[in-house]
Amino acid sequence: CFAQAFDLVGNSDGHLSSYGYTLMTVFFLMYTAPPVVPNLQALAERDPAVRIRDGRRGVDKEWDCSFWKEVNLIPRTSNSADLGSLLLDFFNFYVSFDWRLH
Repeated sequence: CFAQAFDLVGNSDGHLSSYGYTLMTVFFLMYTAPPVVPNLQALAERDPAVRIRDGRRGVDKEWDCSFWKEVNLIPRTSNSADLGSLLLDFFNFYVSFDWRLH
């Protein structure tokens, strides 16, 4: 794999896992302007909430795990950026990302 050959992934070595990079990519694609992929939770704001309880590590939390299920009605993106531009925007997005807020 390209990423492993150049030591870009591998959480045992202190790098992000491929799953971590995937989450970062999806987050970027949802919050770039205009978005490339929609935020399915935001589209489901009017639907009943799906609450999941989480009691790990002694903390009692509740997560909203609802998402929009009408896949045939997902709006198409108006983003026309090419792959090279999106890649550059990805790096710029995370260089200026405020990690303390998220």
